[in-house]
Amino acid sequence: MTDVSVGEIVQLIKTEKMAVVTYIGPTNFKSGIWYGLHLDGPDGTHDGIVEGKRYFTCPANHGKMVQARAIQSVEQTIFRKPARVFSFNAEKSAWTEKGTGAFTLRQSTKEDKRARIYMKKDNNSSVYLVDHPINPKTQLEKSRGSNTAWVYKVRKHSVNADVDEVLAVQFGSAEVAMEFHRLHSTCCADMTKAPSPAKIAAAAAAPKVSQNRIVSLRELDHDKVYNLLPQKGGQQIDLSLLTANLSPQSQITEADELWDYDILIKSVKDELQKEKDMLDQHGAPVEAAS
Repeated sequence: MTDVSVGEIVQLIKTEKMAVVTYIGPTNFKSGIWYGLHLDGPDGTHDGIVEGKRYFTCPANHGKMVQARAIQSVEQTIFRKPARVFSFNAEKSAWTEKGTGAFTLRQSTKEDKRARIYMKKDNNSSVYLVDHPINPKTQLEKSRGSNTAWVYKVRKHSVNADVDEVLAVQFGSAEVAMEFHRLHSTCCADMTKAPSPAKIAAAAAAPKVSQNRIVSLRELDHDKVYNLLPQKGGQQIDLSLLTANLSPQSQITEADELWDYDILIKSVKDELQKEKDMLDQHGAPVEAAS
């Protein structure tokens, strides 16, 4: 796939791991266009440095370089309207127009619900005038004297440092501006409720096997006694559900009686003799053919 931009949420086709594209361009280690990924979990091979050159920044073992055929987008477009975008120049204390284009809001189809905003210079261009992820804490403020524009602050990510930028987006009508505000608020609410990427990665990870060998019966007995049964001072198992329908102890308790073994042996001997006499009188039973 080629229609992927920095900041977009993608999925590795082979492993189904989620990542954010943090770099797109040529590299020193191989020819062609490569995509630098910031993986959700420590499933990468670096921190953005490959063969001594830094292409992007991420935690150790969260970075990975791949080509376009290894990833797929997991975003869907939920808003796309023509707009003009301005950036505030703090040094000149003035607004500078960045350009016009299709102002697009896209959201992940996965459970993390991450979203981003971008606007290309034109439909066929690879230059992005606006491209940033949505922070669920971002507040949209109305532009003074206009009901068609919103002002908000974004954090621009770069290799060296992250900087804040104040943007103003102006739509063609108040209705379109309100539609964008509603969808932006919905995305922020979805992201706030969604589990973090780290929790999603942990839940999807295969359980770790502490040992890969056959356990002896002695070890199983040891675990049953010392690990499975409640320990002294710990929380006890509630057996009320198991014992609710059992007979009371008074109905199953036998009276203590002394056994006379001579009488018991004589009784058993008499029963055996009686069976022998019956067999001798009537003959042994013929076994059925198998």
